[in-house]
Formats: sequence, structure tokens, C-alpha cells
Amino acid sequence: MEHKVRLLRIQFNTQIKHYEIELFRRGVINKVGYEGNTLFHNHLGKADFLYQYPFIQYKQIHQQPSIVCLEQGVEAIHSLLAFSCWDLNIGQRKVNLTIARLDMKEEVLSIDNQQHFYKVLNWLALNKTRQKEYQELTSDQEKIVLLESILIGNILSMSKSLGWFVDSQIAVNIHEIEHIAEVNIKGQKQLAFTLK
Repeated sequence: MEHKVRLLRIQFNTQIKHYEIELFRRGVINKVGYEGNTLFHNHLGKADFLYQYPFIQYKQIHQQPSIVCLEQGVEAIHSLLAFSCWDLNIGQRKVNLTIARLDMKEEVLSIDNQQHFYKVLNWLALNKTRQKEYQELTSDQEKIVLLESILIGNILSMSKSLGWFVDSQIAVNIHEIEHIAEVNIKGQKQLAFTLK
């Protein structure tokens, strides 16, 4: 069973620190405008959050601010690309973005009976309730089991948002937690996991 997904990755010709990703996101949203651009910010109005997999994602790839667009996000990004000048603020810093790399491809999602190795970087796995649950666990093995179940849920949620309804069992085995960082996201401290 396979499902094809359009993916567009744009890397810009400047550098940012990891903690500036949220500032970069804010700068892009300010550039395209809040109204009518829901996929850029995942909010329905100022207070209501849109609970779906993000079709436009803001990342740091090789220290460069980057945007990854999936499916309908590929069309929506034209709201940004249509500008003749891509100057925006990343925090207090004004930058004029130019494209360093642009990749458009079609990825094939599939399930097979083999195990595949992945490295997950800075995964924000825990909401407030799950973080409390995680911190109350006493053994590393219990924590890994919790993270594995959350990751399976994330994969299923993503596939459903992309229109792919998985009817096979998904198995996840975390072999190693390489690093846990405490990060500040919208004024809330969260744990970011780097896993194998």
C-alpha cells in the first residue's frame, strides 16, 4: 500500500540559530499576512488552534532558515513567493532572503515488513499532560515505551492528515535517546528529543 505526497523544500541564503526558528516563522507570517493564510500559522482566528498536521513547516537546515511544504502547502507557499522582495524580520534582525536551494519532489509513503533506521532531531513529543506523565516515570524503559507510543500516534495522525489511512500495524523501536534539550516554545518549556 503506497501513497504519494508532494513535498517542496526551500532553504534561504542566510543563517539562523535553532532558537530563531520561531522568530523566522513569525517573520514569514507577518510578510504574507495573517488573514486567509491559515496554513502558515495553523490558527483559526487569533485564539483557536487548527488541530491538523502542519502543511507548512519552519526549520533550520544546515543553519539556514527553511520551509518545508506538503500537499496543499505547496500551493499556499505562493503567497510568499509572489513577493518581489523577501525582506522580513527575524526577531530584531532585518534580513533579505534569497533562495539557496529549492527542491520539489514526490515522496512515496509505504509500509513494509522491514525495519528502517531513522534519526529524529529535536522532536517535541510531549504536550503539558504527557510531559508530567513522562517526568513521573521512574525507569528509562518506561519513558521509552511512552515515547514510542506517542511517535506511533504522530505517524498515524500525519498519515491521516495527508489522506493516507494506514490499516497495518506500525512498530517503533527507540534504540537510543541521544540528547534531550529543554527549549522554550511560546513561553512554555518543552523537552526536545534527538533519537535513533
